[in-house]
Amino acid sequence: MPKNQTNETLVYDYDEFLTQIGSTWFWDGFFLFVMPFVGLGGSAANAISFYVFCQKEFQNQKLYALLRFYTLTSCIGVFMSSFDFYFYSRRFLWFTNTYGAFFFNAYIHEPITNTCYFINSVIDTHILLDLLSIFSKRFKFAQKISAPKAIISTVIFCIVVNIPYYFVIEPTLILIKVVDIDLNSTKSIEIFDSGESAFAHSTLGRSLIYPVFFIRDILTLATNLTLNMMTVSEIKLFLRRKIQFNSSSGKSGGSDQQQQQTMDSNSVSFQDNSNSSTKTGSNSVRKAKKADHRAMKMVCTIGFLSTINNLAVIAYLVYGNFFVDLITATLDRVHSITGVLKFSSNFLVFYLFNENFKGFIKSKLSFLKA
Repeated sequence: MPKNQTNETLVYDYDEFLTQIGSTWFWDGFFLFVMPFVGLGGSAANAISFYVFCQKEFQNQKLYALLRFYTLTSCIGVFMSSFDFYFYSRRFLWFTNTYGAFFFNAYIHEPITNTCYFINSVIDTHILLDLLSIFSKRFKFAQKISAPKAIISTVIFCIVVNIPYYFVIEPTLILIKVVDIDLNSTKSIEIFDSGESAFAHSTLGRSLIYPVFFIRDILTLATNLTLNMMTVSEIKLFLRRKIQFNSSSGKSGGSDQQQQQTMDSNSVSFQDNSNSSTKTGSNSVRKAKKADHRAMKMVCTIGFLSTINNLAVIAYLVYGNFFVDLITATLDRVHSITGVLKFSSNFLVFYLFNENFKGFIKSKLSFLKA
């Protein structure tokens, strides 16, 4: 028997006990019969997205270098999440109650998925800063950070910050004594669950876990939410100024025309067509601006979905810090689902808002049909 803590519980109904720790027929069935297919499908979709962004149409641009790494970590995180049934489907699978299931959860599943999702939250920040640098001089510093530097520094930062959370949970043996009043007997049942480790209860653990929670969840959420709002505001201001310039173009001199050209050049700098420098003519510029707006919508959509996932994580961690009940177990499952759905939707977001991505996928599909 592994040397982990043992909790002894006296109950009158084993089924009711399973419900209290979050194991219901609905949730167990959902994680067994639905989530594996969603996770594997999302992992495959991210792998396809990674392959597309590796094509020559998407080379030599910081945005797509970041998105390549974003889809790679999403692929890994979502793939790991497709095995959530291993410890969430107690009523269907006997091995879900074993030590191996929660060893996998504590030391493999949680560290990998948490790190991948944390990395993607920081990558979201890099992308938003890069977008804001187009419209505001305050964020011009973001353009000086190359994609390799941004990715390497993000990986190191996220792994180091997340280290305390690698030791927070461990497999915990629960000895359940089911009392049968009618037969005046007691039946003992042993199951495993995730429990807080000795490190989590220590003074050192508490002094590290709370700052990590603030940096990883609260600060990233606040930062990305603020940057999203600023991005929307800057885009509206940018478009409003363009309308004003266009309406006064007949009455203005060369100064306004120079400002207009400056705004156009800033807009084109974020477009999703890497061959834009070879294009000429007003029609090409209009296409570039349209591509810019779609890229901006893509980035804002990714940020919005990340916000929803971060809120679900925070709700679970904050409530679970004070209560251990059915609501805690439900929030645990909800935040797992939102994470999988968020990162599985990357392919759809790219397809809807990126013309090059959509064109590449359509060309491959037409080739397969031929």
